[in-house]
Amino acid sequence: MKLIISILLFIFAFIYITLRIYEYHKNLCKLNYDYPFQDPTLPIDIRLDNLMSLLTPEEKINMLWMDGATSDGELPNLAVPRLNIRGYSWIGQGYVYRSASNGCNINCYSPVIDGNVSVLPQGTGIASTWNKNLIFQSGIMISDESMAIHYNYKNKSVDYKTGASSVINIARDPRWGRVPETYGECPILTGEIAVAFNKGIMGYAKLEDTQLEYGIYKVIPVMRHFIDYDGPDNGRFSFNAIISDADLRITYLPVWKKLIDEKAIVGIMSAISAVNGIPSAVNKYLLNDVLRNEWNFTGYVISKVIVFFFNELHC
Repeated sequence: MKLIISILLFIFAFIYITLRIYEYHKNLCKLNYDYPFQDPTLPIDIRLDNLMSLLTPEEKINMLWMDGATSDGELPNLAVPRLNIRGYSWIGQGYVYRSASNGCNINCYSPVIDGNVSVLPQGTGIASTWNKNLIFQSGIMISDESMAIHYNYKNKSVDYKTGASSVINIARDPRWGRVPETYGECPILTGEIAVAFNKGIMGYAKLEDTQLEYGIYKVIPVMRHFIDYDGPDNGRFSFNAIISDADLRITYLPVWKKLIDEKAIVGIMSAISAVNGIPSAVNKYLLNDVLRNEWNFTGYVISKVIVFFFNELHC
């Protein structure tokens, strides 16, 4: 009996001391934070509110901007030295981009940047397998290698846990130079493949799962390009897609809705092109009315990198 009591007292003492040490170090670390947004123990809303209150309008704009290509091909935004915020490539042309069923698989793949990694076929090649489980496993492979690159990459302004990924536009015009990047002309096939591929990349243990394996995203693929981007190749910067509401609902929107319904999408890139006369990057009907209000999408939307250079072409 005395032995049991001694063991219990030892356990309680150990737990108590451990908790006190933890509290001490937590409070000690807090003393080193200059601003609340730097404190990881605070709720995210409080940290974001604090950060937004500290940034000037110019700094907020600069943090959304890519400050030109670096020597390794990445595009970090501008840093904010006074708040100790470094430049960050929030949508890198990383391995997710180079190998996620992209048209640049071979041309953009760089062993100098990415190291020795696996390269997949282009989108049409992946779609030709008609094998969702194989595509799901391919996504897992990409996320595993992306994580390895991320934690061993020399330039820590680059986040290989996210990146531009699959082109899920529906192929309608063979003159478009990016048709090989797509999964073809069928919205149903494209949706099935996109869900399988994304779930593998994002961290689902099984294709049929509805919850992430560890409750957090492994790698986030940014899907392209919302919503129509398949005009003639020599006019993609000024292309205006005239789409009826019926065609929009039957052909172009189902793929995106399926990804949202199956919790297989977090990031979306808007297209360069316009839809019915309105540039995709500022299309209130598609981005707000449909995506946010009708479908309840809670992820993030970014514009195509060079879209603002070509806005005047839609005017």
